[in-house]
Amino acid sequence: MQSLIIANHAATQAVDRCHSSRLRIVSELQFPWLPTADGSGQTVHPSVVYFPEKWNGYAYWMAVSGYKNGIAAYENTHIFVSNDLLEWTAPPNFTNPIDTAVIGDFQSDPNLLFKDGVLYLYYRDGNTLLRRMTTDGSNWAPREFCTSDETVVSPSVHYFSGQWHMWAGKQDEGGGLYRYQSNDGVHWGDGRRCRTSTRPNLTIWHCDVWRDGALYHTVASAGTGGYSTLNTTQLYYGSSIDGENWYIDELPCVPKGIDQRLAWRIYKSCVVPHGGKQLLLVSGGDKPGGTQLSAACWTEMSAFPKPDFPPIDERWIDDYGTMDAGERKDYGWFKPFPYQRLRGIVKLEHGGTLVVRQGADPAPAYTSVQTVELDAAKETEIDIALSFPWVNVSLQHAGSIAGYVRNFISLLR
Repeated sequence: MQSLIIANHAATQAVDRCHSSRLRIVSELQFPWLPTADGSGQTVHPSVVYFPEKWNGYAYWMAVSGYKNGIAAYENTHIFVSNDLLEWTAPPNFTNPIDTAVIGDFQSDPNLLFKDGVLYLYYRDGNTLLRRMTTDGSNWAPREFCTSDETVVSPSVHYFSGQWHMWAGKQDEGGGLYRYQSNDGVHWGDGRRCRTSTRPNLTIWHCDVWRDGALYHTVASAGTGGYSTLNTTQLYYGSSIDGENWYIDELPCVPKGIDQRLAWRIYKSCVVPHGGKQLLLVSGGDKPGGTQLSAACWTEMSAFPKPDFPPIDERWIDDYGTMDAGERKDYGWFKPFPYQRLRGIVKLEHGGTLVVRQGADPAPAYTSVQTVELDAAKETEIDIALSFPWVNVSLQHAGSIAGYVRNFISLLR
């Protein structure tokens, strides 16, 4: 079998089904053997760091979760190294897995980061985020307990501009993409939910984020139908100019079924910038309780950002539910750039108010506030200019009993 480094870019027939994504597969999927501790070779959730000049003897360093037949008892973090992407082994004088679960029943969601001669590993024990580090790949410092929201899943950690940054999902919110910041990589502040322009009912679950200069990219496993269906995800490419507002392609870059070994789902994957190209490592499975595998391929990227970014006016709030008596609903602070207006229709069964706050920062000390009175059971049109970097929208229900809410607000250029 040829090394992926020199393999011809002969796309498989299944790749034709990904043609509408800006990230396109241009080589065959290769499924390397990964010598897991349980002997199955089954893995998911790869994270890879590439060293053009080998680090401690190897060009590729991978953290990945063992996951034999999708059984949590086998889910633990492994470290592998390679120089050709096909032959992988544990680092010298190192035994996998790197750790055993002591807080929860499994360990999951590994992420590697290299900074100033140190390789950092983030991973979860149960719902607790941990960090370990090494300078040689064989000897790892003891675990550090990170202070973060215990609902964080699939962290993607970076360091730039003098600060640590993490993008992750949240279990209690049923998916979505959140951004966290830290001064030391251990103590993390509250996460901010990113605004994602996706097709209706698409829920982001596990993501990998990388930067290209000042631009941000992600490949995210996502599914339709809400939290309960996130085991049958596909992989979508997304881009952002600020790391907060994301445009997610409408169609997947890697659909389930691209290979019979990935017929059931495409799970968390990662992209490794590689000398002007992008190496994509994909993970997934063939069926519930079946074989879970990781594969690698080359990709190419079409124009980024799209010439007409953002491509469309975006529906931001689509609330078709109920509010309790006297309830206040806060839709959160967000960055509206590059949009310039909020426009929509709001209707509360028993009336109330809509409040739009704007300011230089997402904080209580806002600069501008606009209040719109909402008559009971009457549609009220909203058209508000966006003049500040941050905006917050909230509803106050005036009824003494529960009532319906219809809040449909779009962001306009």
